[in-house]
Amino acid sequence: MGRLTSSLHRASTLLTTPSTLVITRGAQRGPPRLLGRTKSQYLDTLMRSNANICAAISFSFFPIVAYYIWRYNFVLKPAREEIARKERAALLEEGVAQ
Repeated sequence: MGRLTSSLHRASTLLTTPSTLVITRGAQRGPPRLLGRTKSQYLDTLMRSNANICAAISFSFFPIVAYYIWRYNFVLKPAREEIARKERAALLEEGVAQ
């Protein structure tokens, strides 16, 4: 008789509504979420984008400096020397003409 009651008990527990599961299902596990993400995930995204921006600025600094050095030596300096040479030539012509 003991075996029959235990099998009936198991059958009755399978057929009943899971009222205890509703109570435990309502308990939230883990940190609170905002729009599907936790605060630490938003902070990680912010820190990652900040690191990427700083890296981009750092890596673009040296090519920009190299370009300005090249531009000064091969564009601006020769143009400035040409203007100074023309001014000296014009002053010498004035002196000869008088």
